[in-house]
Amino acid sequence: MHGTSPPSPLRRRLEVSVRRDGDVTVLRATGELDLAGSPRLATRLNDVIWRGTGDVVVELDVHMVDSTGLAVLLNALRRLDRAGRRLRVVSTQPSVRRTLGLTRLARELRVTDRVDDAIAALAA
Repeated sequence: MHGTSPPSPLRRRLEVSVRRDGDVTVLRATGELDLAGSPRLATRLNDVIWRGTGDVVVELDVHMVDSTGLAVLLNALRRLDRAGRRLRVVSTQPSVRRTLGLTRLARELRVTDRVDDAIAALAA
């Protein structure tokens, strides 16, 4: 067919769920944390930051994070820090951990492999 390109692979729309685990709010993001999905995570984080109390864990069940996703996480970290609250990030995806490591955000965000480990670290 002239003038048409092959269909692009289907992208997984970012979905964000929120739950409480004691004093900690846990957000679980699934899909792709990119330009299209980042606003969804930012909105949910904003709600948690403004309405909630306690610390926050973001579980990234995503295969990639671009610069807009990193900006959302960094902005949340700074806002929570100013409020005397803490943020931890959970990811087991090698590509996500590599991105966080290359940008030196892995240490600042204190990335762990398991939600339980992140919650335990916040309780210590």
